[in-house]
Amino acid sequence: MSEKPRVTRAGMGVMVRNPEGKILMGLRNTDAALADSDLHGEGI
Repeated sequence: MSEKPRVTRAGMGVMVRNPEGKILMGLRNTDAALADSDLHGEGI
């Protein structure tokens, strides 16, 4: 059995801090109407 070649991938993360120094967590919104975006992936 042959091994699959390794693929190097990169990612990016963003941490947002408020003026009090607390890290704001971004959670996925379960309400589709509120989670809708006008971007629709154009910036990718």
